[in-house]
Parts: sequence; C-alpha cells; structure tokens
Amino acid sequence: MGEELVVALPENPTTGYRWYPDIDPELLEPVDDRNEGPVERRGASGTRYSTFRALRPGSTSLRMIMKRSWEAEHVEEFRVDLEISA
Repeated sequence: MGEELVVALPENPTTGYRWYPDIDPELLEPVDDRNEGPVERRGASGTRYSTFRALRPGSTSLRMIMKRSWEAEHVEEFRVDLEISA
C-alpha cells in the first residue's frame, strides 16, 4: 500500500493507437502517464510509461487496453493481477 507500480508498453501514437488504463479507482490511482520515443525519427515507435499508486489493501487487476480513442473495440490487452497488502 502506498507503493507505485510502473508499466512500460511499446506504443506508436502516430497510428492513433495508444494504451488506456482500466483500473479500480478505489484501489489504484493513476500518478503519471507519458510516451517516450526517439526525437529524431518522426513516426517511430516509443514506450508508454503509466505509473499507478496502490491506495488500500485488496485484490485487483491492472488492465491496459490498446485502442484508438474514437473506437470502442481494443486491439491488444495487457493485464496483471495484484494483491495489495498493508
């Protein structure tokens, strides 16, 4: 509880696809979300860094889905089950 977890996933935002969190806001709080990629190559892929803080004890899943903001369906999913303890 109180610790932060960083998820790093490959992403190319110029395609319109990016990672979005799907979390339980009672157990996990988003702290930071950024994409880092090569500066010199336009259109090159980078990495999405999403940081979350554990708020209270419990079981939860941290799920990230890759999709375009204007589309309902996602094309990829990352999921990790967490057990948060005091």
